[in-house]
Amino acid sequence: MKTLLLIFLLAPVFYFSQQDANGWYYVGSGVDGTKTYIKNLEQKNSDTFNAWIKMVLPPKKNRKGITIAGGYTLQYWTAYCSETEYSVSDTALYNSKGTPIETFDRSYEGIKKVIPDSVAEGITTIMYDTGKMIQN
Repeated sequence: MKTLLLIFLLAPVFYFSQQDANGWYYVGSGVDGTKTYIKNLEQKNSDTFNAWIKMVLPPKKNRKGITIAGGYTLQYWTAYCSETEYSVSDTALYNSKGTPIETFDRSYEGIKKVIPDSVAEGITTIMYDTGKMIQN
């Protein structure tokens, strides 16, 4: 129980200590090396939070062994914490030099359930826990 309490008390300290020069906070890395960041977390109501999510893709080698630089994706997320759901309304894809490749509206996909042990679970947990810490 003490360990769990310690983790919840240190989570916001870790979260806010990982800010880069542009205001992005490091959330974590996926198995494939994709790094996830969060920015502009805001509370919409008592258990709904909005934030920009940035996923930085690592460089990969193609079939010929040539390394291809990664890019990144920006998405606007809404986390519905009491329902364990989320939605993504806007997405923008960028190449490794920061040049936009494509932008599109994903609001038509609607609200989705958070899958356990997924990147979405990690992101929504950070949004909810940090949002509640800021609120108090």
